[in-house]
Amino acid sequence: MSARILVAEDDPSILLSLQFLLAKEGYQVTTAPHGEQAWHLLLQAPPDLALLDVDRKSTRLNSSHIPLSRMPSSA
Repeated sequence: MSARILVAEDDPSILLSLQFLLAKEGYQVTTAPHGEQAWHLLLQAPPDLALLDVDRKSTRLNSSHIPLSRMPSSA
Protein backbone atom coordinates (compact mmCIF):
# COMPACT_ATOMS: atom_id res chain seq x y z
CA MET A 1 0.00 0.00 0.00
CA SER A 2 1.39 3.40 -0.97
CA ALA A 3 1.65 6.31 1.42
CA ARG A 4 -1.22 8.80 1.50
CA ILE A 5 -0.22 12.45 1.08
CA LEU A 6 -2.41 15.50 1.54
CA VAL A 7 -1.30 18.58 -0.42
CA ALA A 8 -2.86 21.92 0.55
CA GLU A 9 -2.01 24.83 -1.73
CA ASP A 10 -4.03 27.82 -2.94
CA ASP A 11 -2.09 28.25 -6.19
CA PRO A 12 -3.76 25.88 -8.71
CA SER A 13 -0.65 25.41 -10.85
CA ILE A 14 1.50 24.44 -7.86
CA LEU A 15 -1.25 22.16 -6.53
CA LEU A 16 -1.62 20.33 -9.86
CA SER A 17 2.16 20.04 -10.30
CA LEU A 18 2.64 18.51 -6.86
CA GLN A 19 -0.32 16.17 -7.38
CA PHE A 20 1.07 14.99 -10.72
CA LEU A 21 4.64 14.49 -9.49
CA LEU A 22 3.66 12.67 -6.31
CA ALA A 23 1.13 10.43 -8.08
CA LYS A 24 3.75 9.62 -10.71
CA GLU A 25 5.97 8.34 -7.87
CA GLY A 26 3.15 6.07 -6.69
CA TYR A 27 1.71 8.03 -3.79
CA GLN A 28 -2.02 8.35 -3.12
CA VAL A 29 -2.54 12.11 -3.31
CA THR A 30 -5.44 14.11 -1.89
CA THR A 31 -5.55 17.83 -2.58
CA ALA A 32 -7.13 20.82 -0.88
CA PRO A 33 -7.23 24.29 -2.46
CA HIS A 34 -7.67 26.09 0.87
CA GLY A 35 -7.08 25.72 4.59
CA GLU A 36 -10.65 24.92 5.63
CA GLN A 37 -10.81 21.92 3.33
CA ALA A 38 -7.32 20.79 4.39
CA TRP A 39 -8.36 20.99 8.05
CA HIS A 40 -11.48 18.92 7.33
CA LEU A 41 -9.46 16.28 5.45
CA LEU A 42 -6.82 16.12 8.19
CA LEU A 43 -9.50 15.35 10.76
CA GLN A 44 -11.57 13.06 8.54
CA ALA A 45 -8.82 10.77 7.26
CA PRO A 46 -5.36 11.68 8.56
CA PRO A 47 -2.75 11.15 5.83
CA ASP A 48 0.72 9.69 6.27
CA LEU A 49 2.14 13.08 5.28
CA ALA A 50 0.64 16.53 4.81
CA LEU A 51 2.27 19.24 2.72
CA LEU A 52 0.61 22.45 3.84
CA ASP A 53 0.94 25.98 2.56
CA VAL A 54 0.20 27.36 6.01
CA ASP A 55 -0.54 31.04 6.51
CA ARG A 56 1.48 32.25 9.49
CA LYS A 57 -1.60 34.07 10.77
CA SER A 58 -3.73 30.92 10.74
CA THR A 59 -4.91 30.00 14.22
CA ARG A 60 -6.57 26.67 13.44
CA LEU A 61 -3.41 25.01 12.11
CA ASN A 62 -1.21 26.62 14.75
CA SER A 63 -2.67 24.51 17.52
CA SER A 64 -0.18 22.82 19.84
CA HIS A 65 -1.88 19.40 19.52
CA ILE A 66 -0.98 19.11 15.82
CA PRO A 67 2.68 18.32 15.14
CA LEU A 68 3.92 20.63 12.38
CA SER A 69 7.33 20.66 10.83
CA ARG A 70 8.09 23.85 8.95
CA MET A 71 10.65 24.68 6.33
CA PRO A 72 11.80 28.28 6.40
CA SER A 73 10.64 30.44 3.56
CA SER A 74 13.27 31.55 1.08
CA ALA A 75 11.55 34.92 0.70
